[in-house]
Amino acid sequence: AASDVYKRQIYTRVENTKSAELTCYDIGTFLLVTGENPKTNLNDSYLLCLNTNGTESVTTPPVIETNLNPNEYTFDWYINDILLSEENLGFIIPKFGGKYSVIITRKTTNCSSLFEAEVITSSPAIVEASVISDPFLESNTLEISVKENLENKDYEYRLDNGDWQNDNRFNNVSLGAHIITVLDPLGCGETTITTMVMDYPCLLYTSPSPRDRQKS
Repeated sequence: AASDVYKRQIYTRVENTKSAELTCYDIGTFLLVTGENPKTNLNDSYLLCLNTNGTESVTTPPVIETNLNPNEYTFDWYINDILLSEENLGFIIPKFGGKYSVIITRKTTNCSSLFEAEVITSSPAIVEASVISDPFLESNTLEISVKENLENKDYEYRLDNGDWQNDNRFNNVSLGAHIITVLDPLGCGETTITTMVMDYPCLLYTSPSPRDRQKS
């Protein structure tokens, strides 16, 4: 804004002090313009959800907004210190995770400031389910595995319409089809799969007695 720019006329006088008889001098002026560095408030981090399926609970993609007027400032945006030459507005919608930075310059004074923010990514989990209990048991244990969990995120798990739990194992699971739902802890959505729990009946075989064999 104009109130952030200060102008002052400076006058100078230069004299020749080595001359004893004549006082030689000259007067000059120059304009001193000062201004505050640009200011804005970015979040420390923003969440970008990838591979969304409509179940996310957060707004994605995020908007990194400076709330500054592009008529008064210029904006140079970078990702991981690489200039994004096509991004020159007061905001950016990130497409990738990484370190985003912006150099904001006031047009009237050329005063600049650097601001940085981190964009982290997450996505619905890739899920597998397997029965890990021994066969011929009436009690079945179902274990849920999340592939590519490089950040070791603490997912939440649900069997059918039951309660959410942090444990990725379900005990006493009945035979038949079941719905497994896994919730991304950062809010980037749910993954739902159907799995079948199967077992074999435990058959009791009794050898026929000698009398029964004779009858046959």
